[in-house]
Amino acid sequence: GFNPIGGGGGAEFKEGLPSFETGFSELPTMLAPFGYDDSYSGDFYFSGTSVFWGLQLGVTYEVNDYISVYAGGRYLMAKNTYEGHIKDLTLYTSEGEISANAAILGVADIMNATAGQLQTMVDLGIGGLTPAEAAGAGYITTEQQLGIEAGYAGLGLPAATPIETGQGAFTAAGVQYTAKAGLLVDQEVEAEENGSGFTPIFGANFSLLDKRLNIGLKYEMKAEIELENNTTKDFMLGFDNDNNLVTMFPDGAKKRSDMPAMLSVGASYQLNQKLTVHGGYHLYWDTEVDWDGKEENIDNNYYEAAFGLEYQVADNLWISAGYLYAASGVNVDYQTDMGYSLSSNTVGFGGKFKVQDNFYINLGMLYTSYDEGEKIHNDYNLATDVKETYAKDNLIFAIGADIKLF
Repeated sequence: GFNPIGGGGGAEFKEGLPSFETGFSELPTMLAPFGYDDSYSGDFYFSGTSVFWGLQLGVTYEVNDYISVYAGGRYLMAKNTYEGHIKDLTLYTSEGEISANAAILGVADIMNATAGQLQTMVDLGIGGLTPAEAAGAGYITTEQQLGIEAGYAGLGLPAATPIETGQGAFTAAGVQYTAKAGLLVDQEVEAEENGSGFTPIFGANFSLLDKRLNIGLKYEMKAEIELENNTTKDFMLGFDNDNNLVTMFPDGAKKRSDMPAMLSVGASYQLNQKLTVHGGYHLYWDTEVDWDGKEENIDNNYYEAAFGLEYQVADNLWISAGYLYAASGVNVDYQTDMGYSLSSNTVGFGGKFKVQDNFYINLGMLYTSYDEGEKIHNDYNLATDVKETYAKDNLIFAIGADIKLF
């Protein structure tokens, strides 16, 4: 067999993701003392795909008329892609609009100029005095004192801060604002994550009660998968403690994204010649995987429970309906706008039509409704907490053919 066995499909966010914008959204408030309005604008976009392809081979052995066993394996090929941009970041003043980069560089210039003025006072030997003390001694004017204290307030410093300490603070602020300005230029991301792994698979089938009851068991072992980034363009996120640039998808960086071990149990029972009932249970050992640290925020293993009915309408036509409940075991710390897990309810409908004794056509559709989740963020370095809401749904149509050659 060859089929997609994992991954999240694809998604497009035409207005970007919250984590792209939250830091920028604080700039108008931060720059209000410099005459900026409380509004901003920008062009945010992000899209991504995720698919784990499986190439599978196995052997089944019939023990007797009632029992068969299976052994095989699946080679996994994982690929995630990311594309996006952050462009045209703009702030506004009463005199018009200005790019965020230019605005921050302007503030950096003010900080550097103020630091230079204070350094002149330090060179005069009055660095140990507060602005009020320097004004009282006649070294600076009252107007200069008030200007320095206003600058202190903008940096969160007490008015009684010594001039020498203030000079160091303004120098550091100039460096920080210059670095921040470098993060506010137009940016793009083009990145892939690729990796592979192998899963041994074992199974058994039991055909009982004159073959009216069928029970299937399957166990798939964990596949260890390491993803490596292939990045041509990347988003700049900030700087680490050693002042090194931090990006979202560093080229060549590696991380683990294992496929969890899983147990699948399924059963069908033919109530009469026309009606068959089906049930299933699937358990995924998510708590045992390595997901680059995200597994630490998984409290319980993910599981699914399913139930379905199949009814033969005519000699050549069958219809079916089913329901599946999926329970996510993650806690709120697991959720991010780049990846989240939600419990869900799925309903499905299908039909099978016999064209010839060796040829059948299958049609199906399903709809999945996910429980809404939310998270109060306090990790965006914002002045206030942010609530994110996670929600999605799926609608899938399928068509297939069964052909028996011999």
